[in-house]
Amino acid sequence: MFVNRLLLPGDIVFDVGAHHGLYVLEASKKTGSKGAVFAFEPSPREFLRLRWHVLINRCSNVHTEPFALSSKDGTVELFVCLNEHTGMNSLRAPPGRPTSKVMVRAVALDGYVESNEIRLIDFMKIDVEGAELDVLKGSTNILGSELPPIIMCEVQDVRTREWGYHASDIRDLLEIYGYRAFSVTENGRLQVCPKKNVYEENLVFVPEARLPKVATLIEASHW
Repeated sequence: MFVNRLLLPGDIVFDVGAHHGLYVLEASKKTGSKGAVFAFEPSPREFLRLRWHVLINRCSNVHTEPFALSSKDGTVELFVCLNEHTGMNSLRAPPGRPTSKVMVRAVALDGYVESNEIRLIDFMKIDVEGAELDVLKGSTNILGSELPPIIMCEVQDVRTREWGYHASDIRDLLEIYGYRAFSVTENGRLQVCPKKNVYEENLVFVPEARLPKVATLIEASHW
């Protein structure tokens, strides 16, 4: 797994859309007592399961937050799926899925980082069913910092369509801040991702300042 290869002891990790904590538990083990994992999950049902998984695995370096990240602070409507598709909970109604609606708190990531005096983020995973662009718009201070994080982000037109934008807009925004886009290979390595009209994958975005950290993970023929 790419994340397992990337993370080092002492890293600071943000998991935006943590769901039940698959990545959270892995990141907790890799970053260790000197690192920290911040997990954001707005669905009350999923948040309880996330908290339970963190507790039973004794992940003392994990901080769980029961709210959504967005472009600005406020209150938003979350559509919680009523069937087995719990990973499709979204701030937009998932087409063809029965849901219940709950009001949840939304926070801009720049403000959260400032208020919690978090100096640095090494890695950020964003999987929020189409709200990825909003999360990034609320993170412009972080993206423009001297050492911005490596970002693994869901980039799928099937998700962004309900939000009224193209998945390529995610890449376009990050490239403004000097990020390069990579696809993840089956063996957990990286290869340069060409420009596409339609995206249906998770991409890893690496800022110039972080390229040395991933140099050994990039396929030689794609460097």
